[in-house]
Amino acid sequence: MDMGGLLVLILLGGVFLYEVWAVFQSVIAQKWPSTQGKVIKSMLDVHPRLSATVQIEYSYTVNGQEFKSSNSVFGYVGYVFWLVRKWYINEDDLVVYYNPLKPNKAVLVTGVRLFFIAEFIPFGLLYYFYLKPVYGI
Repeated sequence: MDMGGLLVLILLGGVFLYEVWAVFQSVIAQKWPSTQGKVIKSMLDVHPRLSATVQIEYSYTVNGQEFKSSNSVFGYVGYVFWLVRKWYINEDDLVVYYNPLKPNKAVLVTGVRLFFIAEFIPFGLLYYFYLKPVYGI
C-alpha cells in the first residue's frame, strides 16, 4: 500500500470510527431522562466550501436549574439532518434528553436514525469500489 492510500485509509477510518461512536452515544442517550425545552434559535450555517452545520440553541430546566445547549444529535450534523430535522425535532413541543450525571449535557435526537445509516453509505461504497479491489482489504 502506498503512503497516499494509507493516509486516505487512516483519515476515512477515523471518520468512520467517529460515526460509530456517535451512534453508540445516541443509543445510550435513549435511556436518559427527558424534560421540556424551548428553542432559542434554529438555523443552518452554510459555509463557502459547500459544507453546512445545523445550529440549534435551546434551554431546558433540570431540578430547578436552567441549562442551555446547542447539541441536537451526536455526530456531524449537516445538510442531510437539516432537511430531515422536522421528522425528529418538534420545535413547538421540544423534548430534551439530558445526562442524569451531568445535566448540562443534553441532546434532542436519540437512538439509531435513518440519517446515521445514510452517512454510512459512502463508507460502504468506498470499501466496495476502492479499498477492496485496490488493496484487497
